[in-house]
Amino acid sequence: MRLPSILTVAFACSFGLARAENLNLNETAETTMVAISPYCLGLGIGAMAAVNPELQSNSDMFLKLSVAQAFRVQDNFELGMDLDWWLPGINLGGTVNVDYLMGKGGFHPFVGMGVGMQYLDHPTYKFGDNFGIQGTAHVGLYIEIMDEMQMRIRVPFNLVANKDMDRAAGLDIALLFSSPHRNTRVKKLKY
Repeated sequence: MRLPSILTVAFACSFGLARAENLNLNETAETTMVAISPYCLGLGIGAMAAVNPELQSNSDMFLKLSVAQAFRVQDNFELGMDLDWWLPGINLGGTVNVDYLMGKGGFHPFVGMGVGMQYLDHPTYKFGDNFGIQGTAHVGLYIEIMDEMQMRIRVPFNLVANKDMDRAAGLDIALLFSSPHRNTRVKKLKY
């Protein structure tokens, strides 16, 4: 009775050894650097100046309140999403942004662009004429204040593809909070 069980165990062990890969212990493993916590979230405030006369009929200047999110994809690229409210009025919108970061250390200048939707409250328009696809182009600077807090200063230009092709340019400042390990990098094996 013991002989069949011993043969079964021997067969299972030999099958496992036959499937083992050839390892070369003289080679070093390939590694890549990755961030531990690349996500951050914060609040922003700014001002937007109306460029076209149709938008100026609503207001020459808008107070801009934002909820900002950012996700560092690589050392030099960041994906973000901003949800905006332009005051006065019910002017709501949001964009998904791609930014190219430059520099190392505590200061990171960047350029970027975004696409999203914007609702601008023109009182004389029909409901559907107030909506439009929004495109943005922006330049700015990230300043690392602490390990878990950074300031984003940005100069955006917005173009809304609604009935009047509304345009606005301005300045916004956001404080973004993250894990203290946002810029901590660790080595990860490539498989």
